[in-house]
Amino acid sequence: MELFSHEKINDRLYRISLPGNVFAYLAVGEKKAMLIDTGFGIGSLKTYINENITSLPMFLYLTHGHLDHAGGASEFDEVYLNHGDLELAKEHTSLEKRRGALGDLSEELLLPPLPLEKYLPLNDGDEFDLGGMTVVTRAMFGHTAGSVCPLFKEDRVILLGDACNSLGFLQLDCSLPLHKYRDSLEKFLMYENEFDTVLFSHPHNFGDKSIVRATYELCCKVIDGEVKGVPKDGNMMAKPTDEKDRPLDGSCANFIYRLNNI
Repeated sequence: MELFSHEKINDRLYRISLPGNVFAYLAVGEKKAMLIDTGFGIGSLKTYINENITSLPMFLYLTHGHLDHAGGASEFDEVYLNHGDLELAKEHTSLEKRRGALGDLSEELLLPPLPLEKYLPLNDGDEFDLGGMTVVTRAMFGHTAGSVCPLFKEDRVILLGDACNSLGFLQLDCSLPLHKYRDSLEKFLMYENEFDTVLFSHPHNFGDKSIVRATYELCCKVIDGEVKGVPKDGNMMAKPTDEKDRPLDGSCANFIYRLNNI
């Protein structure tokens, strides 16, 4: 069974499909490569990349600490994570947590967790030079306390990941209050002229660069009481959706939140 497959986004940016309905991305410069996220840590993603895409020196950049993004971090010697998600990563990358999420899975395919002290700090504004390709970190805290978005500067492409998408999860125990997410989006909008294209971490997400401003505006309306939301699995969803979780009004911005976490 093939665990991974990949496609080219452009000459130096790749999207890799992983088990569990999640994407990793690979940025390949002239001197080194940056892998963004690892999925659940099922099988050797590093080996797949070395054999099928590039043999350049590679390091890992994590958009946040959830199990379906940071699960395979232990394959890498150089791993960056915003430390707002350190404890989250410790919990979510444990074998117990991942087994619980994945169900029946062969033990030999599941990678061990990365020790907490191995995560290098990743902060808003941090830049990485891959050789002819620059990746800039833009924070968007909300989905988790340490969610960040890598901006591929010369390509004018940004990975929004789970930080901002067509059905954002802001109802989680690790999510920040909605007003803090709004504040983070407001700051992020200072950089919206830096990118033309947005990418997401899961196949069901959709939208273009307008999604950031639309999500910010929706946050403001929910906080101000202009949008009441609809019940969703014990939480609230800002806009009603169809059976494919697409907003009925045709927009791309939507999220689930907790009434007691606004």
